[in-house]
Amino acid sequence: MVEFFQLNNTALWALLLLICALVLKLETLRFYRNLGGPVIIMVITALLSNVGVIPKAADSYNVIWTYFVPIAVVLLLFNANLKKIFSESGSVLLAFMLGAIGTVIGVFLGINFFPLGEHANVLAAVFSATYIGGSANFVAVAEAINFTEPDLVGASLAVDAVFGVVFLTILMIIPASKFITKRFNHSKGDFQDKAVTEYVKDAEKIEKPFSPLNATTAVGLAFCIVTVSDFITQSVNLPTFSLIFSTIIIVTIASLTNGRLDKLTEAFPIGMIFMYLFFAVMGASVDILKMIQSGFVLAGFAATILICHLIFLLSASRFFQLRLPEIIVASNACILGPPTAAAMASANGWNSLITPAILCGTLGYVIANVTGVFLFNFIG
Repeated sequence: MVEFFQLNNTALWALLLLICALVLKLETLRFYRNLGGPVIIMVITALLSNVGVIPKAADSYNVIWTYFVPIAVVLLLFNANLKKIFSESGSVLLAFMLGAIGTVIGVFLGINFFPLGEHANVLAAVFSATYIGGSANFVAVAEAINFTEPDLVGASLAVDAVFGVVFLTILMIIPASKFITKRFNHSKGDFQDKAVTEYVKDAEKIEKPFSPLNATTAVGLAFCIVTVSDFITQSVNLPTFSLIFSTIIIVTIASLTNGRLDKLTEAFPIGMIFMYLFFAVMGASVDILKMIQSGFVLAGFAATILICHLIFLLSASRFFQLRLPEIIVASNACILGPPTAAAMASANGWNSLITPAILCGTLGYVIANVTGVFLFNFIG
């Protein structure tokens, strides 16, 4: 069977895309939604490759690495309007930035506490990216720094996914902790029953019919931006900075066009499909036994980062007199991304924090790439 898919790229593409489609469907169900799409995809393709159904390496995988990931990064940043983020996020933005600083501090502590060896700068880059922006930033930075060792990448993504669920659980417990709530003078009614007009507008945009024109325009613009970025990096001989230039270009355009790119709502789902294909490739490339063996040190590394992030954020936020809901939502946006942050704000009735959660999470997509690549070069 593996020989068939090794020789037939069309069949391999078909299988990968159908797996992504299956996972997108499963994500609509509560149980699978909690697991997360990237985890499900990686488990499926890892099992298929380790039992000899699909190959661990193929030309199709290289295409996804080389072309799909950088295009996906740009597509995911179409709504990264910095003017809107800084003007509407308020105290949540400050808490978010404190959380990002806590993440970076945790990374430096982790690389000194655990024997990461020659991969210290690489792991610092991808874990700082994922714990400031999210899994999409892990993928983007991994591609930017040419982090292609499948077993280590697979183990890192697995650890990221597991600890993401654990951290989300901790954030949900914190508002019920009397020890913490007393220190932040938190009452259950904080931020509840307020208007959510911007979030409603965002939801309405998502419900618009799919536009082939918008989709084509978005993808075409993404290709142009990546082309310009590659040209710049080749001209200045800084190959690992292609992602940085792509990020700067798309964020500048999004911020200067007064929300016009927001109308291209097809950009984000297309970008996520491209990212899901990457997760499928990473799962297929993994040797499960080796991944498990390397996972213990990575687990300690990830735990150190998250603990440091939370302790620093809670401590610094007391100094700046931030309120607990703002801190929790900002931490969620930093570690897990805008969807879960907005969902948590909504579930707790913190309606006025839903829009800041989305905006700060979007900012995380931007600064995580820059931070990850910077740490790779600084530590390396």
